[in-house]
Amino acid sequence: MSFNGWKNLTLGEVCIKITDGAHFSPKDDIAGLPMASVKDLYRYGVNISSCRRIGKQDFEDLKNQGCMPIKGDILIAKDGNTSLDTVCVFNQNDELVLLSSVAILRPNVNLISSDFLNYYFDNPVTRNFLKDNFRSGSAIPRVVLRDFRKVIIKVPDLNIQKKITNVLRSLDNKIELNLQSNQTLEEIAQALFKKMCLPKTDELPEGWRVKKILEIGKVITGKTPSSKTPEHFGEIMPFVTPTDFKNYTKIILSAYRFLSNDGIYGLKSKVLPENSIIVTCIGSDMGKVGINKVECVTNQQINSIIANENLIDFLYYSLLNKYELLRNMATGGSTMPMINKSQFEEIELIVPDKSVLENFQNILSPINEQIKNNIQEIQTLTALRDSLLPKLMKGEIELKM
Repeated sequence: MSFNGWKNLTLGEVCIKITDGAHFSPKDDIAGLPMASVKDLYRYGVNISSCRRIGKQDFEDLKNQGCMPIKGDILIAKDGNTSLDTVCVFNQNDELVLLSSVAILRPNVNLISSDFLNYYFDNPVTRNFLKDNFRSGSAIPRVVLRDFRKVIIKVPDLNIQKKITNVLRSLDNKIELNLQSNQTLEEIAQALFKKMCLPKTDELPEGWRVKKILEIGKVITGKTPSSKTPEHFGEIMPFVTPTDFKNYTKIILSAYRFLSNDGIYGLKSKVLPENSIIVTCIGSDMGKVGINKVECVTNQQINSIIANENLIDFLYYSLLNKYELLRNMATGGSTMPMINKSQFEEIELIVPDKSVLENFQNILSPINEQIKNNIQEIQTLTALRDSLLPKLMKGEIELKM
């Protein structure tokens, strides 16, 4: 297979619609309908649970203005430092509207399939080209849609498109299945935590205590190596930042960036042992929690707890359920909400007695192991898909016709 017979067409020619979401932000309405922005996008769609809610009339107005995606639309992060990094096919039954930070592309199915257009944008070669040529603005990069329509894309016939996307979609389907499995396991674990580790009445059971985090474990605030020493970054140890919580998962096995041996040496007091509790404590990513299953270092936007192994899952779910408290603690008039180490150490938790903690941890151990195995398979499948994608989109791999 090669580019022989593939047509050069513009995005404007292969799409019947290229637009974006609302250019104003309605008031929040807790009982209202979902409005998604860039933060709610991930590779497999829109995370409805994280969307803000707006009133019914505002929702209907934006729906009538064309801010609601339909099945088969391509959604692309359009504004901000992560613009063009996230793209997905909207295949959900949910009704929602979008903010202007999300671009909406509606493919002409007689020329191009939704999957093929999605993988075109998901190709790192394409993404880097578009970032270099179709983003403007220094403080907040944005995609310019009027120029975006002129982008040339090489398009094979629909039969070849289907063969290419079938290969990639089979891998993505397995990845998504593992993600859904982990979500189910997390829901089971959450239910067990509420049943076993939360008091049933205002009065604490015998042996249960209220303790501050500083009484439970050692808190470490991360640090970023100086930008003047790029040699501190390499391939040795994961360097965890809030970005690594984008596709959120309980267990952290890797990171987008890694430190070199020099970088690790300069931050040796910040190295976290396996099974530390990692909590984001600044900005819009506030209150996300993870457990590292490999040694790592975090940046200064994260506070972590090193604690006894019987407290690991207890601490994880306790802090996960303190999301609103963490956000309220951080707002205190600051332009950039944050919780410093001293504030974090003062957070109080209701700690069950030793036997309850040990029992809870023992029950969760096989659940954690399955989550970990699923993540490892996700990483393997993702690496395979990412290696195949650019080659398939360039016609470099021969596919049986």
